[in-house]
Amino acid sequence: MDTREQHRDGGAGIALDAASETRQNAAAIGKGAGVLLTVLLLACLIALALIAWARSGLPGLEAPDRYFYDLRHVWLAKAPPTARPEIAIVAVTDRSIASYPAMQPIDRGLLARLVTELQSAGARAIGLDLRFDRATEPAKDEALAAAIRGAGGRVVIGAIDARSGAPAEGLAFQREFLARAGNPRSGHLYFDRKKQGFGQPDLAVRFIARRTTSETELQTSFGEALLEAAGIAASDVGQTVVAKNGEVGPHIAWLAPKAADGSDTFTRIEVPPAGSGSGAAEPIIPKSLQPALANRIVIVGGAFQDFDRHLTPFSAWDGARMTAAEVHAHITAQLMDGRRLTGLDWRQELILLAAIAFVGLALGYWRRMQGGLGDYALLTVILVLVGGTAFSLYSVVLPSDTMFYAALASIIIGHNGVRWTRSILRGRMPTVR
Repeated sequence: MDTREQHRDGGAGIALDAASETRQNAAAIGKGAGVLLTVLLLACLIALALIAWARSGLPGLEAPDRYFYDLRHVWLAKAPPTARPEIAIVAVTDRSIASYPAMQPIDRGLLARLVTELQSAGARAIGLDLRFDRATEPAKDEALAAAIRGAGGRVVIGAIDARSGAPAEGLAFQREFLARAGNPRSGHLYFDRKKQGFGQPDLAVRFIARRTTSETELQTSFGEALLEAAGIAASDVGQTVVAKNGEVGPHIAWLAPKAADGSDTFTRIEVPPAGSGSGAAEPIIPKSLQPALANRIVIVGGAFQDFDRHLTPFSAWDGARMTAAEVHAHITAQLMDGRRLTGLDWRQELILLAAIAFVGLALGYWRRMQGGLGDYALLTVILVLVGGTAFSLYSVVLPSDTMFYAALASIIIGHNGVRWTRSILRGRMPTVR
């Protein structure tokens, strides 16, 4: 063969090899783009399906969200440097009224003396976290009304409305008592609790009650009324938005139970038992403790073992229930500080879930031959860390429920999608690995 023919044949072979390589590269790029588009489409579909599921009220999503939401507060709630200097709690306990004939309503002669003492001690505002929907001894009812009138607008009454289910007679007595007390400031005592779809309602207190459009319901909360009485502007943390379709109000931005120095976040003074060394002329609250109440918002409430106690996020750790007065102290401090926890709207949640699903699909597809429990554990740990960081640094509550299921579904699909497709095309039953 001629040398020139050999060169021509060799050149043609090189050209064919280059063309073949180009076609292979193009095919690989096309395949990669197809896989990428498929993964993006699946990620968006997973995100849309989970958002629709979460907003439909169907069961199965609440548990992860509540669990991780509560643990974030247990471990990451902000602690003040010392006990809050603006708010104190005066607690009437089982010991306090052991010698009285009844626990409820709390003896109003005792309450009258407490109001007078707190006023003399220089309390900035006095909140009675109690219900006044029934008569007791007429003389004691009048004594309390007189003490409230004499406090010069510093007393705030916790009030109820149609939401309590109280009979008309109870609400009528409340109106009468408020009139006799000089119509002091009042604020409702309600919290919001989430109830959506099937299953048992969530009994834990996590939300501040928002305003409603009902004319039969009080719109000013107990915490807002306390700040108004103290001459402090209450920040809007979302409670002024009118609730619609059973939605709950803004998250309570709980403070840690203990301050950084180890003291209780809110100063708490227990009313001592009657006859515990003090005569009738002696103050109920020892004189040595009264300076701790000066220039503070003082919330008076019951701290009984089996009455008016509530589950909170901190209950996830030790099962303890918080008194209503303590819950109102947290809400009042939040309204004073302007702290708020924010969530995501549906668009932001869609983007977040699509990103998680994309990562899960890619991880599952890449490790489809070696995938196992390690992939689920890895992505779960990452989500927990991301959620904790967002909560601690930016006060953002990420949706643990849909995030968890987006990661789980996407990794399963990534691991098994190719095998499922082949099995279906061959007429076989797909199996999960």
